[in-house]
Amino acid sequence: MGSEIQAKPPALVRERRQLDKKDIEQAHSLQVRAGLRGAAVWGFVGSLGVYAAHHLSPSFRRQTLAFKAFLAMSAASAGLVFAAEHALQHFEYEKRTHDNLIRNRAMRELGQRGIVASEREIEKWQEEQVQRELGLRRVAASSPP
Repeated sequence: MGSEIQAKPPALVRERRQLDKKDIEQAHSLQVRAGLRGAAVWGFVGSLGVYAAHHLSPSFRRQTLAFKAFLAMSAASAGLVFAAEHALQHFEYEKRTHDNLIRNRAMRELGQRGIVASEREIEKWQEEQVQRELGLRRVAASSPP
């Protein structure tokens, strides 16, 4: 009984495709821009809040300058993190939606041809689409207007 072979459970979730270098760089630049914008906006809002509290509340006025700066910088840091994360999630959603549309179209067209839509077949289909588009562009460029 000690030599039982344990079978690996079937993978229920398809492995996610890795982003290519261009997508990673685009996501990074989006995050940087959104993070800086979020830090600026929320840093300004935090500074306004500190300024208003300083002028409206005697107990807040007695707080140290370091604590007031800490509050303003906390708002800026939170703005940076939340804005950058929101931008990244939006980018990933758009990328995933686009990839799923392509995948669904490929599966439909390959199914009409009687081909099982494996990853390799979908990649071949995408290459065919690129070559077909390039051919159409060449024909359009070479034909007189």
